[in-house]
Amino acid sequence: MRDTTEHHILEQAALWFARQEDNALSGADQRAFDDWLAASARHRAVYHEVSGIWYETALLPKPAMQNNVIPLPAKTAPQRRSVFTRWQSVAAAGLFAALALSGAYLYDVPTRMQADIYTAKGQSERVTLPDGSTAELNTATALEVLYTPQERRIRLLKGEALFTVAADKTRPFRVETNEGEATALGTIYAVRQEPQSTEVTVLESKVAIKGSADHAPATVLNADETAHFTRSSVSSISTIDADSATAWRRGKLMVTDQPLGDVINELNRYHAGLIRITDPEIRDQRVSGVFDTKNTSTVINDLESALNIRSTRLSNYLILLHR
Repeated sequence: MRDTTEHHILEQAALWFARQEDNALSGADQRAFDDWLAASARHRAVYHEVSGIWYETALLPKPAMQNNVIPLPAKTAPQRRSVFTRWQSVAAAGLFAALALSGAYLYDVPTRMQADIYTAKGQSERVTLPDGSTAELNTATALEVLYTPQERRIRLLKGEALFTVAADKTRPFRVETNEGEATALGTIYAVRQEPQSTEVTVLESKVAIKGSADHAPATVLNADETAHFTRSSVSSISTIDADSATAWRRGKLMVTDQPLGDVINELNRYHAGLIRITDPEIRDQRVSGVFDTKNTSTVINDLESALNIRSTRLSNYLILLHR
């Protein structure tokens, strides 16, 4: 019963939010909405979650709250019938999602302008570099190519890429990130820019990694090893299965006994929109499997069946997961 109730509240909150944004409430509708908010603290919390997701996705500031209620701007009652169908709600939600994605695109313009090679969300690409080396770009990745007579430098502006390095003893091959650099020692390796660190995974030969701080240690990784580094430190080195770690090259995501929250964070790298867990109780459920990153909607269907969870989809862009 609880699951059905939660799902119903979430759908109601989404519909009320879409109607508010579409200015589709008459005076009577506004009073009904106020009554719905006042009826339950859970109503207010879920409505706040839904509206917060839209503000977050659209890169807009959230309005201040008082007593867990979002202050709504005064609106003139529309001069039309108080009829708002589910189709209109979904259409409005889809419009807001499209606007949010447009905002995210504009926000990313500086990176696009700086990059020599770029992939959007859900895309991948393999390119040949000027020296014959190759770079395989994962989803939402940007590279700047900075070759000189002295060195071959790739700046990873964001995302993840795998490099197969052509031999050239006179010019070292380096991948630079926000935290430092990873220098090839005749090798194939992947570099991923994360929010607070860089992850390096070696498939063949060796790679030297070093943070940008003066006192940062230099560490050498061997084949089938991975590590994270910051500007001043390197994490412990782990042994990995290279096939699993680079499954993204085949359009796959391989996970073994990982929390659902971590899996959703990874899926969001590929999904053209936002997948959000609105029920904290399901965040730690364990997930194992091989998933298709080219079809995130199907992955969500599989997770619903396997974990006995549900989704509310406000267009194909915004997916809310809950009990």
